[in-house]
Amino acid sequence: MSISEKWFDEFIWNSSINNVPAKKRFCNSLPNNKKARQMFIATDSGKLLIHKSSRALWRLSEDGKSIEPVFDADVLSEQDIEF
Repeated sequence: MSISEKWFDEFIWNSSINNVPAKKRFCNSLPNNKKARQMFIATDSGKLLIHKSSRALWRLSEDGKSIEPVFDADVLSEQDIEF
């Protein structure tokens, strides 16, 4: 398995948000690693993360292992994720 395939497998996908076509996938959790954090800008407190292109608001999970959206509407689409 290549690094890009492993990276892709670590996402938690949801394809049933807001009745969108089943082929469009949304990411509702990212692994908390260097590559994923590069997609975000941290706020001054460091507790919240802003996605660079979509401006979606995300945060670290309580266990610190993943990054998750603050609001349900702030999930990222497949097109928002950099591979």
